[in-house]
Amino acid sequence: METGQGIIESQIGEFFGDEPWAPAEEELFKWLMFTYTPHGGTMKNLDNVNFQRFKERIGPLMELVYSRFQAIASENNSK
Repeated sequence: METGQGIIESQIGEFFGDEPWAPAEEELFKWLMFTYTPHGGTMKNLDNVNFQRFKERIGPLMELVYSRFQAIASENNSK
């Protein structure tokens, strides 16, 4: 019988599917690996209320980050 850790790793494998991955999955995998580092592992300290808030706000934050990168690329291309 799989342990909790094994079940989660199985679910992560199912989430990503077989390689080769599309660019979006490659980026998501990098974010997942970040959670295994000391800085990325602090999410475990969130209580349920703050985790729900984190989930609600991560999408809009990613939109801002992506827009920033697009603006920088546009500025660099116009030089």
